[in-house]
Amino acid sequence: MCVVQRVPDEMATAWRAARSEAARAAMEAQLWACGEFLLVKRPEQAAGANGKLLAGLWQLPTVELAARDDDGEEPVDEVTAASLRQAAVDTVLREQGLCLSDAHVLCRKLVSRGADGEPRPIVQTFSHLRHAMLVEWMVITHASSVAGRASRAAGARDEMCWLSEPNIGSKGASSVVAKHIDCARAHATRGAAGASAAAAGGDAKRKRKAAAQPVSIAAYFAGSLASAAPVAGRDETS
Repeated sequence: MCVVQRVPDEMATAWRAARSEAARAAMEAQLWACGEFLLVKRPEQAAGANGKLLAGLWQLPTVELAARDDDGEEPVDEVTAASLRQAAVDTVLREQGLCLSDAHVLCRKLVSRGADGEPRPIVQTFSHLRHAMLVEWMVITHASSVAGRASRAAGARDEMCWLSEPNIGSKGASSVVAKHIDCARAHATRGAAGASAAAAGGDAKRKRKAAAQPVSIAAYFAGSLASAAPVAGRDETS
């Protein structure tokens, strides 16, 4: 599944102005907070084993990929799988009328990963079938949906809508949507938390360094004399 977010064009400008990876990682939480999410509606007469069960529900853009090669023998390696996954997702999104040029896609990441950084699917069981799903997070500019509007009018296959995160619950969405949104949010807000921790650590380090600086004898006695100086207006004879 792909968590697709569109953000205001002014936020896109700020993102492009942030050149370093660290600066962009810190901005990901801002992208998340101001973005809208793409949902597509499954056909009322959906095909497949879960067609009747999930027909008419709103979901994130989804593609199905084989876990093995065309001969059904060898597992697909991660590089090949990533290429196939992105190509399939791009096809679905272009059918929904999105322009996916480099000028419109701000960031794109596979966010369902384990602690070791390796891809780790989210497992969901529908009826008697077990699905292992990877989650991709894509952020596009608001202009992307405008630029591709003509292609959608020419032949989009599904209903679609853009919603802020608090309003997603107002749609009849499958439970897996919440899991995938949570997965992408955890990744998006992790950069901001890391940046805050790094800033706090930097402040503490500077304070420790300042406290460890040697004090000259002249500065020491100057401070001692200043603290011992009589206060103006005080009667020293009493």
